[in-house]
Amino acid sequence: MSDTTPTPTPVPAPTPAPAPAPPVGPPVGQPPDPTPTPPARETDWKAEARKWEERAKANHAAATELAKLKDADKTEIQRALERAQGCARRR
Repeated sequence: MSDTTPTPTPVPAPTPAPAPAPPVGPPVGQPPDPTPTPPARETDWKAEARKWEERAKANHAAATELAKLKDADKTEIQRALERAQGCARRR
């Protein structure tokens, strides 16, 4: 007879537990950081209004130019029809 002994199956090592998340804020029992945060910057509303007014003027000029270019492509009959429709809407 042969002398065979069963080979033991390897047991996997246990996986380590995940590390706990670091705490948020100061440790328990300690006061928060005494350094104050700087105040938020005030918005200069007049400057903002001026900026948007300039953009609106530029957009108006561009829209007027685009309308002129589109109008140049129309026939005289199309222009007359649009003028008539505009007059009819005003009444």
